[in-house]
Amino acid sequence: MRALAALAIGLALAASPAAAQPSGVQVSPILVAVPPESGLAAVRVRNWRAGETAFEAMVYAWRQEEGRDVLSAAADVVVAPSVFAIAPGAEQIVRIGAPPGNAGAERAYRLVLREIAPPQERAGGLRVQLQFSLPAFVTPHGAAPDLVIRTGENGAELVNEGRAHARLLRLAVAGAETPAPRYLLA
Repeated sequence: MRALAALAIGLALAASPAAAQPSGVQVSPILVAVPPESGLAAVRVRNWRAGETAFEAMVYAWRQEEGRDVLSAAADVVVAPSVFAIAPGAEQIVRIGAPPGNAGAERAYRLVLREIAPPQERAGGLRVQLQFSLPAFVTPHGAAPDLVIRTGENGAELVNEGRAHARLLRLAVAGAETPAPRYLLA
C-alpha cells in the first residue's frame, strides 16, 4: 500500500509542472479601462502554444440600439500594433489610444483581436481561429450608471440613464433568471 501511495505522489509531482502550464492564448485584462486623463491603456496577449501565432487588432465604437450591440468604425481611437506575431512563450503588448475623456458621458469601444491563420494552413481543411472582443471604456471622473425600470403594456425594460456603463452579472424577475445583456451602456 505504501509503495502505491509513493507511486501516486511521484506521478502527481511529475505531472504538476505540465498540468500547471497554461495552453493556448491568454489576454489580460479582459475589460479595458482607459484613464480619461491620459487616454492610454494596454492589453497583454501571451502565446502559450507550441508555435507562433499572429493577430490583427481593431477598435470599434460600441453602442446599443433596441437591446442589440452595434459596432462601427472608430476614427477617434488608435491601436498599436494593429498586426503582430507572437513567438511561443512570448507576449505582445497592444496599446490603445483614445482622446482624453471630458465631463460628458462615457465612451464605449470594443477591442477585437482576431487570429490570422498561417499561410500554409489557409488551403484546405478546417481550422478554428480565435477572436477576442474586449470591452473598452473611457469613463469621465464621477460618471456612474443609473439603472431605471420602465414599465408598460408589454412588460418592463431596464434602462441605464447614467453617464457610465453598468455590468450585469445576473437578472432575476419574479424569482426567475432572465437572459440579459452583459453590459448596459451609458
